[in-house]
Amino acid sequence: MIIFLCEPSYEGILSGIYDAGISKIPKNELRLELKNESRNLELFAHYRDCESSENKAAKVRKTIREKLSAKVQQQVYLASLSQDPQRADKLYRYLKVLFTLGPEAVDRLQIPEINAIFELCRNVTNEQHQMIEFLRFSQTGSGSLLAKIAPKNDVLELISPHFADRLPEENWLIFDEGRRKTSVHRKGKSFFLTDVPEALAETWKKAVEEEGYETLWKTFFETVAIRERTNPACQQNHLPLRFRPYMTEFCDG
Repeated sequence: MIIFLCEPSYEGILSGIYDAGISKIPKNELRLELKNESRNLELFAHYRDCESSENKAAKVRKTIREKLSAKVQQQVYLASLSQDPQRADKLYRYLKVLFTLGPEAVDRLQIPEINAIFELCRNVTNEQHQMIEFLRFSQTGSGSLLAKIAPKNDVLELISPHFADRLPEENWLIFDEGRRKTSVHRKGKSFFLTDVPEALAETWKKAVEEEGYETLWKTFFETVAIRERTNPACQQNHLPLRFRPYMTEFCDG
């Protein structure tokens, strides 16, 4: 078995797919894995390091766009944002099937490789919508807005256009704690993504002066609640527990 190791980013995964594709190795004799994933080395397996390259990624994107469809290209991008540690290999096999059967096979969910990517995309888009609904901004001492999130999937880039459209005249920042990256929006301008150095990550977690703003949210939340209709089990179905530490109305204090 030949195992191609690629970076976990969108560009890195496409680069791995490119290297696997030009290797001419039969698909049942190779597998794609992500670097830095905890795993046990396989006996008799040969590992190949795939260097991430925009040039290689661009060639894969162009081939998908010209020989398959824009829908396939969008699904590849969404699936690359998934938390699934096997997403690189699933994407490689998904594309192999489509290049064999043609772009019309993209809706044949009875095919395991097609269904696997459909499930990854659905999981990512579901969390995207949840994050838009549950994200809470707090106001800093300077008047800027700051939100902290910890999504399972890498949805920061997906949710940022929504807030750029809704809050175009605000300075705001959304901080993904787990991935140490942020989306930054300046008043009247477009947002941009940037990584946060580890040394600054802990400081940013405590950077919000939110006492008054947080109290306002809690007062509103408690006022509109009808205590006689409180149903914790139903509430948890609609609002999973993992989102609550980042929602102002559920913060302690």
